[in-house]
Amino acid sequence: CMVVFAACGNKETEEGAGSASISADYDYTLIESKVNELAGADGIFVKLHVQTAATGEQSHSFDVALGIKNNVYYYLTEEDEYYFDFSNENYYVSYSKEDGVWTKEVGNYNAYVTKAMAEQMAKAASAGIIGYMGWYSSLSGGATKSTATVAGRNCDKYTLKDSAISVSYSLEVCIDKATGICLKYAATGAAQGESASVSIECTEFNTSYTPVLPTVNGGNNSQGSGNGNNQGNNQGSGVRAAIPKGTVNRAPVKAATARAATENRAPAK
Repeated sequence: CMVVFAACGNKETEEGAGSASISADYDYTLIESKVNELAGADGIFVKLHVQTAATGEQSHSFDVALGIKNNVYYYLTEEDEYYFDFSNENYYVSYSKEDGVWTKEVGNYNAYVTKAMAEQMAKAASAGIIGYMGWYSSLSGGATKSTATVAGRNCDKYTLKDSAISVSYSLEVCIDKATGICLKYAATGAAQGESASVSIECTEFNTSYTPVLPTVNGGNNSQGSGNGNNQGNNQGSGVRAAIPKGTVNRAPVKAATARAATENRAPAK
């Protein structure tokens, strides 16, 4: 039975105010190991919606997602959508979606491109998306702590607000108690007549995930022609081409938070 938590409105419960420290409660460096633990059990799927806005600039939004179960990976980034299947010991299979159509690529392992090498590339791509899940990494103390529910998950909620003559900011961070994954990060700031905001919020969190690979007839074999290093280089290029590009595009987020952070008052990522 698949359990899917969808964000159908978030519920919040106050537990009292105080000076709380996110970094004292959670270690973002442990998120990757927790994701891998769940991936090796019943699987994990997390989808986040990212939105930024700033004075004089067009708002920008996109979704990122990561799904893993055992040897099958799913990625959704601002630019790409991919599956990567390492179930077979002799070859990998990748699926990429372009213009709404899935294509398939099969690559054979050899002495130059091993299964371990391909898996390491896939994990590197996963780490990029996991970076969004640890967006609170630079935040420390001074927050008011309460509880909230985001995408059906029990979270610790941290809020910070401050203002001066011409500077103001507010921050809300919700962290999943069980995994330490940041399920909501909402920051707004204003200074000298300009404002900026960034929001990252989980819309789906699934801890019983089974990837459904696209149905594609045939498929290209990425093994290059030639022998020795030429063969290894050609096939290696095929593996690299199958890894999602632009896994993390933080530029819009960084731009918004940088403008919101004046005199280092607003926590900036």
